[in-house]
Amino acid sequence: MDARIVGWGHTPFGVHRDLSFEALVLAAAGEAVAHAGLAPADIDAIWLGHFNAGMEPNAFAASLALGLDPAMRFKPATRVENACASGAAAIYAARDAIAAGRVRTALVIGAEKMTGLDTKGVTQIGRAHV
Repeated sequence: MDARIVGWGHTPFGVHRDLSFEALVLAAAGEAVAHAGLAPADIDAIWLGHFNAGMEPNAFAASLALGLDPAMRFKPATRVENACASGAAAIYAARDAIAAGRVRTALVIGAEKMTGLDTKGVTQIGRAHV
């Protein structure tokens, strides 16, 4: 079985000082699930493409999506990191799981909030991954 994108959502690009990383993840995920016409219970697994948890205090970013709805509580959630291609890597990982028959419906989220640190802090983290 090949995967199909049946819903999507995104937050506006920009600096969101009033929104936490978790709020951004939940907003995009909720919009995507609603756009797909699914209930959160229909989701079999979650993949989150996220470059570097060092820019965010929450080191377990993949589990943030579980807060979308109580029906998501025991869904497996995986964070995928591949620098600037983290979101694409999450799509490929979810597609592979669908093709393998391990899941039928996947929620894939790509998220970054690079304004939690100043320019020097972001540069330092970026250098650590080169």
